[in-house]
Amino acid sequence: MNYQPVNFVQLRNFFANATRSNFKRMNSLLRDHLDKLARAALVNPTIATIHQALVPLATTYTDTYNAVQSNAAFYEGRTQDFRKAIMELSSTHIRRWDVAIQNVFDMETGDYTSLLPNGRAPFQSGTYEARLGSVSSLLANLRTINHPDLATLTTTIDTWLTQTNTLRSTQQGLEGSDSQLRKAAEDARIAVADAMHKAFFQLSVYYHPDLAMVETFYESKYFRTITTKPTETPDPNSNDVVVGAFTRKTILTGNFTTANSFEISNTGNTRLYVWLSSSEHSELPADATVIEAQLSSNFLADELSDGSATLQFLIAYNQSDTEDGRISVTKQNN
Repeated sequence: MNYQPVNFVQLRNFFANATRSNFKRMNSLLRDHLDKLARAALVNPTIATIHQALVPLATTYTDTYNAVQSNAAFYEGRTQDFRKAIMELSSTHIRRWDVAIQNVFDMETGDYTSLLPNGRAPFQSGTYEARLGSVSSLLANLRTINHPDLATLTTTIDTWLTQTNTLRSTQQGLEGSDSQLRKAAEDARIAVADAMHKAFFQLSVYYHPDLAMVETFYESKYFRTITTKPTETPDPNSNDVVVGAFTRKTILTGNFTTANSFEISNTGNTRLYVWLSSSEHSELPADATVIEAQLSSNFLADELSDGSATLQFLIAYNQSDTEDGRISVTKQNN
């Protein structure tokens, strides 16, 4: 005789499933749950015990989540500063440096060629590291030539390169911290989700058979849609939107409300930032939702919001310098 396994839905950790790839939802769900437990704990010793057991893991998660947000804000700031420096190099600085060199060496001379063998091009295209390398080579060659009329230029370039390399090191260090903090936040999310699952069963035992009381400890909107899955190989005929390297793109427009949710699939190979705003040109929020490569998840409108009074534009930003991103979004009504 063949027996079919019983599908006990309650045995699945729906707290972990509902918050996968969504640190912001876990933060909101956890705060709401803790506040409701804390209120009941004031007059109920059993609920107080359940609440007290959850608090340490909740604190760890909240502290780690806040650290992710803080680091992300600094990373975005340093990234903005570094890219501004590179843009200035590609436009203003190299033009002025080139003119200063031409005031001393004609373009047809060997000395000029030694300093700028390929003209301004290496400072205006290529990877950031290649451009910084071109500045390093120029500085080294200026020191080798050691012409007194180029002493001020040599000092100027030396100062710019030192400051910009420091910016780059700081930015990349923060990027490394971001990965580490997100891993720590994910570990903390799983741990507190397990604790919440245990608390759910404890509440169910305590209130049985009046299980409707258990529902009063949770905000139902966080469990309406919990679909989260790895994406499959992108269909070349799908309506995926390409978000170019280091660009932003408006993915959807409309008059969105908190009744909306969005199934978002990152079908590319680079991390994307997504948010809802009243302005198509809004700044990247410090707490913008991150969709990792090759992942798909459902998000509520208020989880994507940048805090605007109205939500009209769903925007995606690709922070990668070298690789295009791909994203597919479906608006849902709950």
